[in-house]
Amino acid sequence: MVAAVHFFATPEDEGLLLDYALSADTVRIFPWITMDMTSPAHLNRSNMPLQTTTKQHYGIINYAIGTICFIGERPQTYEPNRVKAYVFNQINWDRSKPKSGEGIVDWNRTAALFWERAAISDEGAIGVGHIGSQADAMDDISSDYRKWVNRVMNWVRRKGVKVAKNGQLTPDAEGFNLKVGFMNSVYALPNAMQFFRNGGCSIPWG
Repeated sequence: MVAAVHFFATPEDEGLLLDYALSADTVRIFPWITMDMTSPAHLNRSNMPLQTTTKQHYGIINYAIGTICFIGERPQTYEPNRVKAYVFNQINWDRSKPKSGEGIVDWNRTAALFWERAAISDEGAIGVGHIGSQADAMDDISSDYRKWVNRVMNWVRRKGVKVAKNGQLTPDAEGFNLKVGFMNSVYALPNAMQFFRNGGCSIPWG
């Protein structure tokens, strides 16, 4: 992720996050899969799967700012300062193997948030998720896109409590059973904070 905020969230917290991110009628969720380039797939919150023991990946598109843009063939060349996107697009293309008429999302042109939904273990431990932008330069999509992404990330920071920084727990997380690796900052949304206060633990990051 080029710009992202990392956080712990329960299903209740996820609901509040989506209430905020999807507050406009022009914002939709789409699955992070290959899609028919003429008819992109969308998800309703009511038919989204529950959290599982593996991470899930979604896009959240704001059609008031832009559309879903696709890569319709395996990338062969790259633009200056876009080497990272070129490499990841090749990897994603080779992994997903799109059929004729299908494509993968071009995150450098699509006005969408990238949401990595955290896993939850069979024992109930919760993992770290994140939301943000995969664009190499958000302003290359538009300044409105950058502002929207920052508003959503700042919502997480405002509503959450910073529980770790540079791999160390903060005073607010003293005594919590958290394993956060070496991410710069990790937040816990309100219900996740209560979960940890009650003795809940996190899935080791990695």
